[in-house]
This record gives sequence, structure tokens and C-alpha cells, in this order.
Amino acid sequence: MSERTATAVRLTVAAVNLLIGVWKGAALLRERTAAPALITLGSAVSVLVYAAASPAGYRGLGEATGRPSAATLPVYSGTVVCCAITHVLTVLWTATPSPGGRAGANRRARTWAGAYAPVIVAMAVAFGAADLDGRPADPLRFNTGFAEGRPSVLVFLALFLTALSCAALDTARLARRTAPEDPGLRHAARYFGVSMVICFGYVVCNAPAVVLASLGSHALDGVGVLGSLFGAVATVLTGYGVTGAAVGAWLRSWSSAGAAKAVGRHVEAAVPPLPAAERQAVVTAAVLRDAGLRLRAARAHAARTRQERPVPPAAPVVRPPGDDTAASDERARLLLLAAHLDHPLVASALRELLAGDTGPRGTSGDRTVVS
Repeated sequence: MSERTATAVRLTVAAVNLLIGVWKGAALLRERTAAPALITLGSAVSVLVYAAASPAGYRGLGEATGRPSAATLPVYSGTVVCCAITHVLTVLWTATPSPGGRAGANRRARTWAGAYAPVIVAMAVAFGAADLDGRPADPLRFNTGFAEGRPSVLVFLALFLTALSCAALDTARLARRTAPEDPGLRHAARYFGVSMVICFGYVVCNAPAVVLASLGSHALDGVGVLGSLFGAVATVLTGYGVTGAAVGAWLRSWSSAGAAKAVGRHVEAAVPPLPAAERQAVVTAAVLRDAGLRLRAARAHAARTRQERPVPPAAPVVRPPGDDTAASDERARLLLLAAHLDHPLVASALRELLAGDTGPRGTSGDRTVVS
């Protein structure tokens, strides 16, 4: 991979993570909970990592500090932080729903977080003790360029690769072993597992390259450079997992089982009966519109009472129908859903919820069938 290509790839990944970080940062201002805080932190760190890891950023930081390889420490430490956050979120999200399962997951998350912290400190100590003078900095070949005759660099790299291995392998194990009931979290855990398996490809490429380089052979230097591509792909997949989980959790926390039941009565009373796809679209549209009204009212109440954030209702939430639609069919489902947001049966159900009226409304004369 040329330096120009590497710069373009890494700055693109940084831009994607910046968008995710801004989005999740806005969500954090509305709802100050652990998950959006960790995701926002991870996105922000990832932006800095990929900006500094690009050859242009790497050399620029080296020139600014007077130490050509200075960017290596924040880049590698930041990478460990990002992988640790992905690991901790997976531990929390794959916990069994029982109180004991959640308590155990919280303990494991704290244990792992506590283990990563001293590793990062030890990496900083080893890096500071290393003699990195006398050789020009090559951001794509640091691992193999400084391995020979520098024990402190080998300790630094061993800590780094070990931390990545622990995060990648345990995240993949948890994602494969446990499927959360919540579809948004299931989406996140699945992509976290895949991304961390790919991230482990960085270790597979670099570990043997570093060992050979420490012995004076540079036959696998090119393989080590290839490992950086695995890291970029893993970061993009992690971001996709995070965004899917965020969207699902934000709709769903305000959706009401009452809305689904109300519109269901109207759908059942429609004559002639609606096709299955249209039934699903009407129910989903009513649930989403009701959730939007609930969120709007809660925000207004929070503003009047000077609360930090709107509080979701205590009533049980509902999973909208079609939430597990395959990606290949999702576009058609969303188009049909958009066409039914103003459906007469949806409007009737919302009026019923507002007025407390339980009678079904709507007949075939009220609706427009969308094929």
C-alpha cells in the first residue's frame, strides 16, 4: 500500500468516525448513559488515531515534536482504547437478561477495563525507554523497522499485540456464543464479533513479521504493512455495528405496546382484509408515529421542569413488526412504511390513543392500498 493510498484510507475512516462521534455526542447530551458515552469516546479516539496514523499526520506530528516516531505511542494506545471499548460494550450487551447475569457482566466489564489501563501505562513506559533516534520514521513500517536490537520496542509491541489479541478473541467469542434478545444489540454484537476477527488479522500479519525483524530478517515486512488494512476494515465494521444499535435503541425505547394493540384492532376490522405487507406497514407506522409523539411530549415536559433529559415511559415497549427484515429487503419495506405514515387507519389509532377510545375505526373506504 502506497503512502498516498494509506493517507486517503485512514483519513476517510477518520471522517466516518467523526460523523458517528458527533451523532452519538448529540445523543449523549439527551441521554447520559454509559453506552452512548463509551461510543462517543471510542469514536473521538478513533478519529485522532486515524488522523495521526495517516502518513501525512504521522510525519506532521513527528516534525512538530522533533521526534519522528512520536505519533506511534498515541496511535497504538488509542487503538487499544478503541478495542477495549468495543470489548467492554460486547461484554455488557451479551449479558443474560437475569439480574445475576447483568451483575456478572458488569463485574467482567470492570475487570477488563481495569486490565487494559495498566497495559496502556506499561506501553507508555516501554516506548519512553526506547531509543528511536538514528533512523527515519516510516509510519507503515514502525513495527519491523525498530524491532531489531531494541528490547524496549519489543516489549512495547508485545503489550500492544497482546491487548489486541485479548480484545479481538474474547469479543468474537462472546458475539458467537450469545445473541442478545434486543435486535439492535444483536446487530451490534454480530458486527463487533466480525470486526474483531478481522482486527485479529493485524496481529496475525505483524506478530511473525516483528519476530523475524528482531532476528535481523525483513522478509515479512510487507506482510506487516498489509495488516494495517485489516485494522481499517475492522473500524468501519465496528462503526456500522454501533450505528445499527443506536438507531434501534432510540426508536424502540419510546415505542408502546398500546399503540401496536390499538392499530391492530383497526387493521383487524378493515374490510376487505389488508395484504400482509400492508398490515405490517400500517402497524409499524402507527408505532413509530406514536413513539415520536411520546418523545416530543417528553422533551417539552423536560424543558418545562428543567430535567436533564426526557424520561422514557414506564409502559412496556414493543418491537415493531419487520424489525428483523433481511438487508436485501429493507429498502422495499421502508418505502412501503413511508407510504403508510399518513394512512387513515394509523390516524384513527392515534386519535383513539389520544382520546382513550377503545373502539375500532376504519373500513376499506378509509384506506388507499399501495401496491
